[in-house]
Amino acid sequence: MDAKTALATSSLIASLGLIFPTANAADEKIFPGSVCQPSTVEISGQRLITSGGGSTNSTVDSGRFTQTLRLDCPLVRDTVAKRWKNIYVRVRDNSSIAGVVCTANNWSSYRTNVFSTTRSTSASFRGDTELAFPRHSFHYGRGSYNVSCNVPGNRSGTGISSAIHSIRLVEE
Repeated sequence: MDAKTALATSSLIASLGLIFPTANAADEKIFPGSVCQPSTVEISGQRLITSGGGSTNSTVDSGRFTQTLRLDCPLVRDTVAKRWKNIYVRVRDNSSIAGVVCTANNWSSYRTNVFSTTRSTSASFRGDTELAFPRHSFHYGRGSYNVSCNVPGNRSGTGISSAIHSIRLVEE
């Protein structure tokens, strides 16, 4: 193939790529519960549980505290051009008094909350579950995401605390 033919072929392939762009797969990241940090000053620390082997995540739980633990969980974005498609928060609710309450937030670069949505377990629910935050219509590209959760303290007397296991962020 001579140089003119090679140039023409590569130009044709490049222009077809502009006309028929490839499908973009969703970008998905999983964060361990240990990315969450307590935001209440009364509680001086958190209890981290690492369970099992290499494929399991660290869990942050309410430990021996009897009051509600408020946790802030930052989510890292790859690109500012996308919005979240779904956010899933895996939680354990072991409180018979209050449910785990989480809010997913989209912040502007000036730390103004431009979008938030809240999901929770019911006070009567006990066990492991997933809170799902579906796609939102508003998008602020240069901002950040986080999930804030209120995790009820261990009032059950069983020694098993309520917890945040992991957070899965799916971007469009």
